[in-house]
Formats: sequence, structure tokens, C-alpha cells
Amino acid sequence: MKIFFKTLLYFIPIPIIIVVVNYFIDPANIFHPDYEKGIADYLVTGKNVTNVVNYNERMLQKYFIEKISSCPGTIVLGSSRIMQINSVIVKDENLINSGVSGASLQDLVSIYSLYEKKGCKIKKVILGLDPWILNENNTQERWKTLADDYYPFVKNKLNFVDEFHVKKPLFNIGKYRELVSSSYFKTYLEYVFKGINKNYIPTNRIINDGFTRLTDGSIYYDKIYREASDGEIKTRAKNAIAQNPVYSLGDFINFSHEYKVIFIKFIEYLQHNGIEVEFFLSPYHPIVYDYFKKNTYYHIVFQTETFFRKFASTHQINILGSYDPEKYSFDNSYFYDGFHCNEKAINLIFENSH
Repeated sequence: MKIFFKTLLYFIPIPIIIVVVNYFIDPANIFHPDYEKGIADYLVTGKNVTNVVNYNERMLQKYFIEKISSCPGTIVLGSSRIMQINSVIVKDENLINSGVSGASLQDLVSIYSLYEKKGCKIKKVILGLDPWILNENNTQERWKTLADDYYPFVKNKLNFVDEFHVKKPLFNIGKYRELVSSSYFKTYLEYVFKGINKNYIPTNRIINDGFTRLTDGSIYYDKIYREASDGEIKTRAKNAIAQNPVYSLGDFINFSHEYKVIFIKFIEYLQHNGIEVEFFLSPYHPIVYDYFKKNTYYHIVFQTETFFRKFASTHQINILGSYDPEKYSFDNSYFYDGFHCNEKAINLIFENSH
């Protein structure tokens, strides 16, 4: 491998090598949509897919929903903090989890709109509500992959023009910056030297060594992440609060007026169309939640839960979970890291809801 790179450097300038590798090798699959299409093809034919790495989760949802032959009765929308909610835990064989990492309010709306566009008559929507969905400074930009689905829906179905964000330009230059990105090139080098294979594999197994997407849309983490020691999980939680600010909670002083209006209109739209709505609040790790309690800067998290609970009460919506792990006596053993519960925790939350 070293000889190969020395040869390239001798004959070809480094900037050109970076562009060529970034485009053709494409470690995060941002220039070649066949990666997501291939995963969707397997999922709709009843195969789980493992060894899934660095992909556009929004495009996978779009392709998957377009390809399904029969619509689900229940869908789960939210961030990675709810992506382990599966049909077994909910006891609903007709459930699809359409969660995406770092989901914003726009993601919730956009992905639901894909089902409606498909002609699906959804009966129930389980919404994973993270505090940052009401933070207009959450820095989440990945939803813009579905901007062409988001804007028409909020305008035509919710009767609201989202003035906070600028409409997506005809040509999205964003991803093409990665062509000249040295950090993106380093991702490829990490793959090479760590021996990472980014080729996904269809499987009938649920639990695998690699990260796995199941046919109901839910996920199982890779073996290393699942089998972390108590000490490693605590370290991950401490790393979560070492971020400044904590994930997507920067400059979160007040609820965004625009986001609050869209949230209310979206929920009321679902209910007006006869869809049952259920809220799910995924607990934070005790280390993270204690950090929030000790820092007034993050007390907006508690205010957000209060708002969701009051809203659920006035709209006759069932609400499961809490950001507070103490509500369920969840200790370190119920988490994978600072933000994500394990299956044991999620199962207990659903069991205690009945």
C-alpha cells in the first residue's frame, strides 16, 4: 500500500489524487446513491442489512419508502435515540422505524410527507422528541437532503411558510466541497489502514458484528459498541458532556417561534387526519442528565420536556419515557453512551406504559 501511494505522489499532484479518491472511492457514499438504493432493495425484500457504514440516512428513507410494496400502519419518527424501537418491543408487526441520526423537526415532517406522498394511510405515529427540535440553532443541516419534500408540505398541508431557512438552491454545492476536502481523504486512509470494509451484507440475522439495519427500519449497533464495559460506557457519557455545547443544544435560550408553530401545526394535522400520535422521550445517561441539572445553561432541556408534556395533555396524546433516567431508575447498565439507551431500557419504557 505504501509503494502504491509513493507511486501516485510521484506521477500525480496531491490535489488531483484527493479529488479522484474522494469521488471514486467515496468513503461516506455521498456521490454515489447506489449505496442507499442497494440497502433499500434488500430491506424491502425481507433481508436485514449488516456492515452498513457512512451513508445518507435521509436518502435511504426516501428510497425505502418509495420501494415498499405495502404500507405500515405505525411509523416511528425521530433521531438515533429512538432507532432501536422495533416491531417486537412495540408488539406491532406492521411497524416501520424511519428514524435518522440527529433528526430535526424538518426531518420528522419531511419523512412523514414521504409516506403520505406514497399514498400510505398511516394509523399511528410514534414521535421521538428530542429537546433540540425546538432549537433553531441546533446546527442540524442533514434534513436539507429532503428540502424538496419539506417545503411543499409545510406550505400546502400546514399552511405555513418556513421563513427561517432559505430555500434550497437549484444546485446544492454543499457535498461537492468534499471533493477537495483533506479530512474526507483521511477518512479513506482510515478505512485502508483499519481494514474497514464498507460493503454492506444482506443477512437473516438480527445481531451481527457490524452495524445492522433491520427490515422494520430499526437498528442494532455493531458488536464493539454493544458489548462495551461499564467503564467504557461511562467514558462515552463523560465525552458527551465534554462537548461544548452538548450535542445540538448550543445557543438554546428560548424555543424557536417558527419551530413551535410548525410542531403544533404538524401534530394537529396528523390528528385531524385521524392518526394516533404518541410521544417518546428518550432518557439521557445519568452523567449527562446530572450535568444538565448542575448547569443552568441546559435547564431549557427540562423546560422542553414540560412543554411536550403539557402539549400531550391538552391534545390527548400518550407520552412515554422521560429525559430523566431516574424516572425509570436507569443506571449505567441501561445505556450504550451518553445519549442512547439500550434495548433493555426501551423495552422497559414500553412495558411500563401499559
